[in-house]
Amino acid sequence: QQQERASSFDLDSLFDDDDSQQAAATAEEELDFFRQETAAEDTFDYAAEEQAEDLSPEDALERAKREAEAIIQQVLEQEAAEAPIEWVHKEKRRAGEREVVVLRLQVFAGIMAFILVLGVIGYGILLSSPEAQVAVFGASPTPTFTPTLSPTPTIGITPTPSPTSDVTLTPSPTIDSFIEAGSEFQAPRPTEVYILPEAPSGIIRTAVAEINDHEPNAALNLVATERAANPLGIDPNPAYFEALALIERGDLEDAQEVIETAYERWQEEAPGRPYGPLLQLGRAEVELALAEKALAEGDTRAANEHFDLVEEYTAEVMAERPDFAQSYVLMARRYMLEEDYEEALKVLDQGLSLEELYADLNLRVLKGEIFFLQGEYDRAIQEAYEALYINPWSAEAHALRTRAALAKGEPGLAVVFSENFLNFYPGSVQAFKFRGDAFLMEGKTDLALENYTRALLGDQSDPAIVDVLLSRADLYMQKRRYGLALEDYNLAYDLTGDDNVRALRMQAAYFNGNYGIALNDADELMGQDVVPDAELLLLQGRITADRARDRDSDAFSEARTLINQAINRGLDP
Repeated sequence: QQQERASSFDLDSLFDDDDSQQAAATAEEELDFFRQETAAEDTFDYAAEEQAEDLSPEDALERAKREAEAIIQQVLEQEAAEAPIEWVHKEKRRAGEREVVVLRLQVFAGIMAFILVLGVIGYGILLSSPEAQVAVFGASPTPTFTPTLSPTPTIGITPTPSPTSDVTLTPSPTIDSFIEAGSEFQAPRPTEVYILPEAPSGIIRTAVAEINDHEPNAALNLVATERAANPLGIDPNPAYFEALALIERGDLEDAQEVIETAYERWQEEAPGRPYGPLLQLGRAEVELALAEKALAEGDTRAANEHFDLVEEYTAEVMAERPDFAQSYVLMARRYMLEEDYEEALKVLDQGLSLEELYADLNLRVLKGEIFFLQGEYDRAIQEAYEALYINPWSAEAHALRTRAALAKGEPGLAVVFSENFLNFYPGSVQAFKFRGDAFLMEGKTDLALENYTRALLGDQSDPAIVDVLLSRADLYMQKRRYGLALEDYNLAYDLTGDDNVRALRMQAAYFNGNYGIALNDADELMGQDVVPDAELLLLQGRITADRARDRDSDAFSEARTLINQAINRGLDP
């Protein structure tokens, strides 16, 4: 306390005070404190000095200053003479310090446990996901400067890359602004395929729908009803659509007779009416079907004669009614049968150059089909895209671009296209078939099998049902589930009666142990050039040997004879 008070005692501040008497009194008060605490002898005899002389206030302050300095010096020397302070180590923690340390350790342990859990989860994802492994360990593109053709004057290695970039983007044409985009939220008006000179009745409209659904018999019944209602009429609509239904059914001679009769009647009874283009179009349809049949039979001479008639009839239609899109379709198909795709494209471009037909859906889809046949899958996808821009509900355009993606070897893109297909046509047999093919291409056999099964739940009259059955049966064969494969082959053969399907069923029956079915199919296929006879004889020999019992020499002898016959017919032993 003495040291603190001595240190804080400032004599100079007392002399700064204007009231000398007050300053002297304060100094005297402080000096009395130090005298009492230190028991020091008075350095000055105040009473004697006051009696000796009467000091002025200034002198009194000076005297007090000197005395104070002496006393303070004495106090400081006394403090220094005392024993030094001893410092010892703390033996106990402060209050609450242990709890804080425990809390910090708990927080640290929690953070480390969380990081460990994240690491385990990430490691598991990395092991189970090839995509993640590629993302983590695979190569990644290195950022480079933009390629340029300008010379670089820098000597030595420069950062300027090659003028040719690694990835060349394929430009796509821009759809003209005057083409109206179709709506995804409501079905558009159907594309006008047949421009009819007379307004069709309700019965004829229904017959057209049946033809488009590949139901020719129902269409023929409707046309017969229309004819019975107006037996003396010369309306070309019933004759034209009856011919189309007969072509769909394969009765080409009857179709030719119907359309030729209608054409002759028009020329005799009403040549002034504008029925010529539609009837000529019907004649071209029949001649094209006859040409296709002649090509299938190998009669190229007859096919060329029919091709000439197709060109003649369609040229007359184009001259009188250039807005008949079907005439361009028939001419393009005529060249497609001869695999003259360049001429077919020229014909379609001729039609698409017309303002009335520029947005015609059928012409664009057929153009995409030609690109597909040429192996130009990107252009086929582009044509399908333009068709879907015009009509997002076009099933043909959806199917075209999905097939093109599969043929291009891009199953992921095919899955996306098939999903879009299903958005517009839920339950579509064809869409599920495409998606199953895409998953199969990716090696995801379980997903492929699931989609094939879902496709078979769709419309059983869809022509794609047979393809789905064959695809699923082939997948079952790969998985060695021969019994299920045999069931699908049975269904497919019942629908088609095709000997190629029968040959596949024969294999499945043999592997499944149904030797009776296999032998019967082998007998029926013998000499049909579907399967080489040598292979059929070998199969019969193997079945005979497999069914023979021990020591059945006759059966083994028969099997040996069949195998020898197979070798004699060219089978490699």
